[in-house]
Amino acid sequence: MRNRIRDYRQKNGLTQGDLATQVGTTAQTISRLEGGNMTLSTDWLVRFANVFHVHPTDLLEQPGQRDISVIGAVDPNGSLAPKDPDPLSLNVPFHDALALKMTSDISHYRSGDILVCEKLPDADKETAVGKDCFVMLSDQTGVLCRVMKDPSSDEARYILSPLTANQNARFSNAIAYMAPIRMRISYF
Repeated sequence: MRNRIRDYRQKNGLTQGDLATQVGTTAQTISRLEGGNMTLSTDWLVRFANVFHVHPTDLLEQPGQRDISVIGAVDPNGSLAPKDPDPLSLNVPFHDALALKMTSDISHYRSGDILVCEKLPDADKETAVGKDCFVMLSDQTGVLCRVMKDPSSDEARYILSPLTANQNARFSNAIAYMAPIRMRISYF
């Protein structure tokens, strides 16, 4: 089973030597543990988990699990505030996933929720109609909204209806991609 020690070490800006000092071993041992060339015991898992402030099982990659980038935080207006992507490892039944973190309550989504979305291929954009989605516009502006088809337009033009009461709807055919919300992770 592959472990995620290297991922967490790099995310925390540590060298193998730095991590070795914190867990009481050598950089060579860290290299062997990261590469799967040495047995990763529960004792090692607990040591690493204490350094990274995670649960020991977070350091193990599960079959079918994949990293999903948390690409940003959704502000109170439903707009994306980009940030450095943090990986989120989940077993999801779709391939092109991305995640957003809510920074305030919007509609029935709560501050702290993580929304996991499926980025649709262009040919499938119509399947997003009537759903809450993260939409990336061609100008790289991202927005959380309800997607509707513009009935007054013969071309592929959409109404991006905000999920907050104090925002105006946008009309757009300049959409880079649509990503319907497929999963919400809430912490209690």
